[in-house]
Amino acid sequence: MNVATGSIDVRVENQLVRFICPVPLDHEKVVSEVGGQRNSGVVIKAMERPRATLVIDEEGRIVVHGTHRVEAARAAAKELLLRMGMDDSGLVAEMGPVVVSFQFERDVNLEAIPA
Repeated sequence: MNVATGSIDVRVENQLVRFICPVPLDHEKVVSEVGGQRNSGVVIKAMERPRATLVIDEEGRIVVHGTHRVEAARAAAKELLLRMGMDDSGLVAEMGPVVVSFQFERDVNLEAIPA
């Protein structure tokens, strides 16, 4: 995208995606079957392939952190389900916040931006 004479490089750093399973995940099964860690009412599971951090919330939904594409987030959720002997049919995705970084070719005058 060109801004005046410069251009902006935008890079997605993290796309938060929540997946709702037809049958909510059981915290105890995530801990015992795939090594999830309990923490303040949720269960956390770090995945290596694909690289992501999964949080199983109080309602048994899978929240995927650390990916920059929805496809990668879905692959991480699917891998967790497969390791637990479940399939991913009926999995519904809800998009969350996106963290991006920007690289401008020139300095940005922040004081010129209206409040």
